[in-house]
Amino acid sequence: MPRQAITYTVPQPLEPLNIEEMKFWLQIMQEHAQFIKAGLPCDDTALIDEAESFYKEFECLLQKVEKVKSLKQCSELIIEVYDAVKEFYCYKRELLQAKLACRLGGTNFPLFLDHISREAEYFLRLLEKMRNGRIVLKEASQTQELVFWLRIMADHVKLICHLLDPSERGLVRVANEFSCQFDQLVLQGRDFASMLHCHEGEVMAFRRFILDVRTDVQRLRDFKNAAEDLIAECRLLGIIPELLADHMRREAEHFLLLLAMMERGLMKHSQDAFIEDVPCIDEDYAERETVIVPPPKDSQPKPKEEDERPPVLSSKAHKPPKFEVSPVIETIEEETKVDPALSEPVIEVSSEPVPEERDTEPPVAAEPESKSSSKAHKHSSPSAKEHLAAKLKAEEGKIMGKASSFKGGQKPELMTEEAESSKKTKEPKTKYKWGGSFPRSLGKVQD
Repeated sequence: MPRQAITYTVPQPLEPLNIEEMKFWLQIMQEHAQFIKAGLPCDDTALIDEAESFYKEFECLLQKVEKVKSLKQCSELIIEVYDAVKEFYCYKRELLQAKLACRLGGTNFPLFLDHISREAEYFLRLLEKMRNGRIVLKEASQTQELVFWLRIMADHVKLICHLLDPSERGLVRVANEFSCQFDQLVLQGRDFASMLHCHEGEVMAFRRFILDVRTDVQRLRDFKNAAEDLIAECRLLGIIPELLADHMRREAEHFLLLLAMMERGLMKHSQDAFIEDVPCIDEDYAERETVIVPPPKDSQPKPKEEDERPPVLSSKAHKPPKFEVSPVIETIEEETKVDPALSEPVIEVSSEPVPEERDTEPPVAAEPESKSSSKAHKHSSPSAKEHLAAKLKAEEGKIMGKASSFKGGQKPELMTEEAESSKKTKEPKTKYKWGGSFPRSLGKVQD
């Protein structure tokens, strides 16, 4: 007999991590409203009243979170919290813009306003994950989580340093050392975020970096705890409120909780750009579609000598750039022009190598005679050799038709083998058009 499907009447249990995370950040937002109110100028009553209203609103939301019993109530509360945090985020950014434009007084540093704005944005993104049914702190971009929290810790020590009395030289020095140390960790975390952006698998160097960060955060947490105790006992000179010291310490404790989850593998690494978008790729460039501009259909194939370029990748229609002729190219072109008064018609130079006809030996018909005569007169006198060379030169002039070597029975100039070889070396080897020398037409008699 088939079993009957069970219908569950108990609602799905809520994820405790989401509820606890929401409580933590609602308390942080409430304290932000209190810090802003304390730092505003006393005559700006409108901004003070707005900060007070945010403080009361987050206090009311904290009470509602304690009473959540079902998934439906949790979903409705997430939407309500999201709207409140979004308004508070815009309020913080407006204060920052007014501070940067010197339109707002008070004791709130611009870095402090930017710091709490980034925390509000972080909370908004967590709420978006909760609203989509995802469990926060179980899946996140670990590298960017580290970068976000390391920057938060670096801001804390910078603010502590400026809120301490200048006479607290020892504490100021320690705070400055923490500031430099966490600035370096932020840079190292950004390097890992860039390197591991599309990487799959575990990287042992990143595991070691998490351990190093945890050690430094524990030291900073102890420093904040000691400063809080000194403030409570009135043994510290400065203008740091006790609530602000406790606020910073609790954020360090929360960061240590995230690091412990990363070490134990409870937080799975995600490739989503979640917290702080590292500037690896320009978004405007990524969104822009690349258009391949093909060559025109009517165009004929270009010869091999010309520069064949591939299709151009661009976002707009490609327009070929206009290049100016360099003066060096103009001088080369002037040198390559042929002066008609100097020579006869010039042979067109092709891509094939030009045969070296000027430096070749006499035709085959004259070879047997030269070989036989050279063998016959091998041991003859030097005058006989010179007479034989002159005779061969005259025969060569008859065959090639050169008037310079044969002029109606005149005796040609005698050239030894050394002079002939030196003449060959002096002649330019290049026979191309851009080399500056042109091969004369062979077999033609000069006028």
